Amino acid sequence: MLIHWSISLLASLGVIFLTWHLRTKDLDFMTPDNTPLPHEDLGEDLAVGVSILQPELKETPEILEPLEINPINPEEPEVRPITGTELGDLEAAPGLNAYREFAQNNPAERLLQLSSVLRTMGQFQRSLLALERIIDTTESSPVELQEAGQGIGALEPSLPPWNIDSAGAYNLTLNVGTAGDASPELKIAALDIATMINRHSGNLIDLSPKIIRGESEKIIPNSPITLWISATPDPRNSTPVLSVKPPETPDQLADKLILMTFHSIRNQLEKADYPLPLSIDEVPKTLLSTQITRLMWQDFAESLIPAKSGLPLDPTEAPEPGSPEPNVN
Repeated sequence: MLIHWSISLLASLGVIFLTWHLRTKDLDFMTPDNTPLPHEDLGEDLAVGVSILQPELKETPEILEPLEINPINPEEPEVRPITGTELGDLEAAPGLNAYREFAQNNPAERLLQLSSVLRTMGQFQRSLLALERIIDTTESSPVELQEAGQGIGALEPSLPPWNIDSAGAYNLTLNVGTAGDASPELKIAALDIATMINRHSGNLIDLSPKIIRGESEKIIPNSPITLWISATPDPRNSTPVLSVKPPETPDQLADKLILMTFHSIRNQLEKADYPLPLSIDEVPKTLLSTQITRLMWQDFAESLIPAKSGLPLDPTEAPEPGSPEPNVN
């Protein structure tokens, strides 16, 4: 008779487990041999807390008061309002050097604030003068010079010229020299510079361009270009002669001539205690329109011509004759 394999397996396992049970049912596997056991902990210390487990302290250490931790919140700098004294007498016509004392004792940032307040009050001429002091009086950074220049460029076209009496203007000559005959581009560039200076000086200056050519009646390529500004009544009073090689393309000629004119004027103004800017990153055309103030134009002209008297303090104080246009010789 054959017995099924599953019955044989179950019978074998049963014998093994039965034998293990009978041999181990009276044995204590949890208690080590020959080792005394501590008193059974029934949890009596739970009522009084864990302090029973801590040693008794005979001397209590001094407990320092907790530090008061305050998060670092940088305070915003207080913006001091512009006072009525700093605004000046708004009922009176301002002088061309208005707010210069204020600029000598305050940073450019403060002048920007002053200009903004004056603009909101409708005092646009005074607002422009405050911006001009950033250019000609304070020690300003390139960023502040650029910001002031942008403000001047926005205000100046909407205001009347400072001097509307052509008889009171300073007559100067923009001299441009070339070895041969002048190219049409050179003549146009010289005329544009003269017109630009007349306008942005507030008509304080009446500048006429003059082309001085060499003996040759032909245009000599790559011949140096010279430039200087002189007093029309007395040509001996002039700025130093600057010389530059012509640009590679005619399109760059106007910018090259503007840069020469700007450096000629600024070098002359340095003699009148106007500091040269640290650095200027401007389009050449804006140098003559926003980086030289009307006060600087006047002082530049007076360095070549004796000071004129009778210039109006305000454009509304003078009659309104026309202003002559410069001519190219």
